[in-house]
Amino acid sequence: MSNVQKALSGAVVAPVVPFLPDGSLDTVSFDRHLHVLLSKSTVTGVLVNGNAGEVMALTNDERDEVVRRAVKLADPLDKPVFSGIPGNTPREARELIAHARNAGASAYLLYPAPTWGAGRPDGAAEAYVREVASEPDAELILFQFPAGRGDLSYDTATLSRLAAIPGVIAIKNSVWEVARFERDLMAVRQSAPHVKMLTGCDEHVLYTILAGADGAILSLAAMCPDPVAKMLIAARENNLKNARAAHQSVWPIVERLFVAAPKAQRRVRIKAALVGLGQIEHASVRPPLTNLAPAELQDITRFMKQDALSSAVCKA
Repeated sequence: MSNVQKALSGAVVAPVVPFLPDGSLDTVSFDRHLHVLLSKSTVTGVLVNGNAGEVMALTNDERDEVVRRAVKLADPLDKPVFSGIPGNTPREARELIAHARNAGASAYLLYPAPTWGAGRPDGAAEAYVREVASEPDAELILFQFPAGRGDLSYDTATLSRLAAIPGVIAIKNSVWEVARFERDLMAVRQSAPHVKMLTGCDEHVLYTILAGADGAILSLAAMCPDPVAKMLIAARENNLKNARAAHQSVWPIVERLFVAAPKAQRRVRIKAALVGLGQIEHASVRPPLTNLAPAELQDITRFMKQDALSSAVCKA
């Protein structure tokens, strides 16, 4: 089994990209954040340039730097680095893949084309993925968006067709609906049984793992990799007691950071949590996200320091 396939069968972390208060990259905090995570034996790989990493707010040069810094830390541990690819067109996506490959990425999380937010014509997704997959050695992880995102989220029939395109190796399913996740899973198992289905549902992590997810790519794992790995192992061993215990250890964090309204601020709350864990210095974000009010920032940092969470979280 390649290190990519091994990684996709475990807990892949989706780290943040820390910023200094002036908006510039905080590379010291980023390296510390990655070092803390990669030192955990339960972490099998890293996804950078994802939503938690504010990929849309980064320049192309910054995305490349993020990949290079992650690879420098992950390579000695034989843990692959995956990079998000938010292309507007197949040509742009292929260019971004070439850049990420040159920086050391091993596989690529392909976002749906942003223009589909206004409607996706029949066959457009299949044509897009097929053309991007024609890039030499481009192993693709498809990004299944939440169900409420309209045509940016693939219906189950479309997703099953996309999974069968040569070059697609996995799906990060962040549909955030348990029933949809299970329908997607069963359809992909039929059309492309070699393609791994990974849960990206922080709020429903246990239930999607029990449904049959092969692995996980989660922001939650960037704070709590051990419990996520324990859920995956327990599900494979049909040990519901252990799976539920691991889930219950992280549920206070899931509820406080991911379930709480407004959900659009969950990425900002993740940064506040990582400040509380000592992994990054500042919870600063770039527009269009907005920084937390000081009172909420302090509340989350205090929350993450609670003794009750000590067995679940990954502290610096």
